[in-house]
Amino acid sequence: MKNRYIFLILIVAAVATAVYFFKDDLFSGKPISSWNFVPETAVGVWEFEDPIDDWNKFLATNHWNNLSQLPFFSNINESLIRIDSLTGKSGLIANALKTGNFLISAHTVSSTSFDFVYYLKVESVNYQEEFIRLTDHYRKDGRHSFSERNYRGQVITQIKRDTPGPSFTYILHKNHLIGSFTPFLVEDVIRTIQKENKDFKTSNPEAFGLTGLKYDAGNIYINLGRMSVFYALFFENNNLPFNTFLKTQKGSGYLDIEFDDSYFFLNGFIIPESDSSYLRIFKNQQPVALNFSQLIPENAAFIFYQSFSDASVWHSGLREVWRINGSMEKDALRSFIEKYDFNLKRTFSWMSGQIVQIWLESVDIHASKLLLLGATDVYDAFNQLNKLSGKVNEQAGDTLYYENYGQHVIHLLNISEFPANIFGSWYAGYPQTYYTIIDNYVVLSEDIETIKELINDREDEYTWKQSVSKIGFLNHNLEESNIGLFINTPKAWNLVKDELNSSWQKQWIEYARSLKYMELIGLQLSHTKGRKFYASMVIKQRKPIEIVRRGQDIIEKILAVAIDTTIAFKPKVVRNHSNGSLEILLQDITNHLYLMDINGNILWKDSLDGQAIDQIYQIDFYKNKKLQYLLATDSLLYIIDRNGNVISGYPVDITGINVDRLSVVDYNRTRNYRFMLTVKEGDVYLLDKEGNRLEGWNPKPYGRRFSVTPFHLRVRSRDIFIAISENGIVYATNRRGEMLPGFPLDLGTGASGDIFFQIKSGFNKTLLTVVTGEGEIIQFNLEGEVNNRLQLYKPSRDTRFRLVKENFGRSYVIARQDLNRLAIVDKDDRLLMEKDYLTEQEQEFDVQYYNFGAGRELIFVQGAEQGKVLMYDKMGNLKSASLKSTFPVSVIYYESKEKYHIYTAHSDSLFVYAVHE
Repeated sequence: MKNRYIFLILIVAAVATAVYFFKDDLFSGKPISSWNFVPETAVGVWEFEDPIDDWNKFLATNHWNNLSQLPFFSNINESLIRIDSLTGKSGLIANALKTGNFLISAHTVSSTSFDFVYYLKVESVNYQEEFIRLTDHYRKDGRHSFSERNYRGQVITQIKRDTPGPSFTYILHKNHLIGSFTPFLVEDVIRTIQKENKDFKTSNPEAFGLTGLKYDAGNIYINLGRMSVFYALFFENNNLPFNTFLKTQKGSGYLDIEFDDSYFFLNGFIIPESDSSYLRIFKNQQPVALNFSQLIPENAAFIFYQSFSDASVWHSGLREVWRINGSMEKDALRSFIEKYDFNLKRTFSWMSGQIVQIWLESVDIHASKLLLLGATDVYDAFNQLNKLSGKVNEQAGDTLYYENYGQHVIHLLNISEFPANIFGSWYAGYPQTYYTIIDNYVVLSEDIETIKELINDREDEYTWKQSVSKIGFLNHNLEESNIGLFINTPKAWNLVKDELNSSWQKQWIEYARSLKYMELIGLQLSHTKGRKFYASMVIKQRKPIEIVRRGQDIIEKILAVAIDTTIAFKPKVVRNHSNGSLEILLQDITNHLYLMDINGNILWKDSLDGQAIDQIYQIDFYKNKKLQYLLATDSLLYIIDRNGNVISGYPVDITGINVDRLSVVDYNRTRNYRFMLTVKEGDVYLLDKEGNRLEGWNPKPYGRRFSVTPFHLRVRSRDIFIAISENGIVYATNRRGEMLPGFPLDLGTGASGDIFFQIKSGFNKTLLTVVTGEGEIIQFNLEGEVNNRLQLYKPSRDTRFRLVKENFGRSYVIARQDLNRLAIVDKDDRLLMEKDYLTEQEQEFDVQYYNFGAGRELIFVQGAEQGKVLMYDKMGNLKSASLKSTFPVSVIYYESKEKYHIYTAHSDSLFVYAVHE
């Protein structure tokens, strides 16, 4: 698209040439519509009625503030200014484009690219002198060459600049100038003029019979039959579900264009013609109101839904589409019903008419999914699935699996591809299905952890329903529609990037910032009558944040608070349960604990018996959503409410335990907490909620120091405690402290840094990963089997390695240190960054890794400069060397402001820095 900013200049120059040399032919005879020349191969056509006025309005919006960062759009505006200047600011361009319809048609030109054809209709010769002067300018400046050739009796003119870039090819026919940067598209137009090919309007007559808005920013006409080809330009895999849907579409559509400062709207109709169209299943189906925002997590990337008034009739139409298309889905359904004697009618009796599939943001290739089935009778739905689950387990000789989590019961339906068997291949990817009931929905997922995370998000009010931005977006979409897709662009970033072909992936990355500002996209279709569907597309544009230019400091110190003496550990950012605001906990070396508000005001200050050891946790001790602070000193275990008062029954005396680490265990989110105390010498204590020491854990002796802090996992309703000693012995025990089969497991060498784990559907699939100091990645499961061992590149015999887990525990990097050289590599040993530091003596650098999704990744290095923390992006670009800190940092990311707030402590001062993304 580079250098195409000249296209408007060249169009006007070409018109000038036409006026000068061909005016007698150009303006003679009966005017002909531009639509007669648009080839039927066009994917779509954009029709302008007043392009200059619409463009000027567009320049005043957030859309332009964002898109102006993209070269193609910014150069168009520059070209308009340049032409207006050359013509004495006479309004030539505006007047020329107001003389009649201006069309742009889009066409595929290769397997990975598309281009446009421009159609300019000229109504009069009033602008002849200005055109001639403009033409003379371009002919005399020596930077443009003009050439002509003949194609089927039509003269084709080519204009080329002396700088690299595509040439512009055009023809003059009757009162039209028609041109493109792809020559063969102009030849296609000539064949259409000569009636060898059908024109777009003749091939899509129904789109032109639809009524549009009188005052809007133009119209878009769509050729549905070409949409799948257009879609395939961008993606490596052409069998993705959305493209499968597009392949069944034939017909046409018409959309009006409107926009305001933050929203871009396309509204109109589409008319699918083919019986094989998936949309035919919504015939005579009334859409259902969208009421599932409370079940869309904030990290949702895609939300695809279908809604209907009669599930039985809808599904009957679905089966008919399967039959017409000759798919195997109907056979799969029949086999499923016969095998399990499944009562499909009963399913339709409790379905309320909504199926919602949610893809969640992923830092890995595999995206977790949720499937929501609306239910009028959730108890009947649950009973039917439980009955089916029991039958499956009976046939397999297994016991029924379920797990209590919070107020919910999660069951396992051990059937491969259960949703796809019922609803078709769009819902594939469920090797097994876990399900539960939340509100009026049956919630399904292939992974039990994904359902648990949804329960957590809903209870913690971390869903679209609590998001002002998301609710505002939903309010601009249709309240009811039969089928729709919502795209959360920042969260979908990695998923889209991984599916794009190499050509478009490069551009996706290069223009990431601007494209991510198209924050939310909604596509909706709602059946009206006959074959007609009302179509709506909404794009929410986030207001662009000013880009920090080179040479500007991206660090802003927004808070600096000094206390009476030296701060003892890193500040803990906590949340006020009353109003949701952030607050800060810290302790000084005189053992005083402080709670501050976000502005640095001290809310309370109290003295403890000693220094807090390890972390401070927020817990809901009374199960009423009022949060307290849990911490341990060397002699007492405290639980303190947000007013600074120690709760009844606390502190608990732990004198003599010699605590090294404190952690909280909540087996199934019932808030019946267990507190785990780790001793440096290799003992583990487990206390109940009231502080009583539990049998088998008073203490549980391991005999050696730990290389990784012991922790708790819950897999298939079984609780496991993992500990790894410094000599590489892995211990896995149950709640009672009894060793699991396959353990202890001898890794042969100790682990270095954190341990990374991925909880899956069973002990054999749940994988734990450690890195040894010598650089070997070891992966093992909960059956005590080592799945993989991989030696990382080791530059010298003195090189040491550590695993660094990211803030949410979803991924990790590896720190590789060789004397004072620090390298960060990913799990596949690909180098991310490498730095040499001039320190006075060799020391181990502390590394923190934060991943906030959508490519927002930060790495902090401590120890390279005394009293400071260095901040890098994942590619090793230094973002700041100005962060004062004696301790590791705490980071909060504010997506709406595109800023990180970084909390640090140095000497007697607390600092909060705002860092631009």
